[in-house]
Amino acid sequence: MPGRITLLTGGAGVGKTTVCKQLVAMATERGYRCAGLLSEALVEGGRCVGASVIDLSTGRQRELARIDRKLGPLNVGRWSFNPSGLEWGDALLRGLGACDLLAVDEIGVLELERGLGWRDAWGVLERRQFAMAVVIARPRLVEQVRNLVAAHEVLTVTRATRDELPRQMIKTLDALVAQMRTGVG
Repeated sequence: MPGRITLLTGGAGVGKTTVCKQLVAMATERGYRCAGLLSEALVEGGRCVGASVIDLSTGRQRELARIDRKLGPLNVGRWSFNPSGLEWGDALLRGLGACDLLAVDEIGVLELERGLGWRDAWGVLERRQFAMAVVIARPRLVEQVRNLVAAHEVLTVTRATRDELPRQMIKTLDALVAQMRTGVG
């Protein structure tokens, strides 16, 4: 059934974003329309010092958060968030139309507990103008996100599953896109 929402979860640094990136690469190779946001770690001197946010439609990116310096008044734990990066990503979500694959990396404390961050993710997910959406959520928040977005499934990324998950997910996407294009569902 098109409009399927899959949650990806797993521990910090296990490869949730990497799985999502691999899925996007496979989908792009097949000519599918990909949209949404992915976070990219900013590594300096061999350690993660921040994150940027990438627009999947254009490849453009903005600074999202840092742990090594203050970017603005919004902080969660050791992370300082860039207000203009958050607004840019949220505006991108707000303006999204139909696509084959939608990615939202990630729905977390900002969205659930503070009403900030990717606020417009709720609207784009509710419209279900996609064959498949992949939403990343931390393990402690996954049930709350699952209930809010009416996710169809939760896939847990581990070191043992992360190589196979993109291949498994692209098969699901292939079937959903075929259903959308033939009107069978």
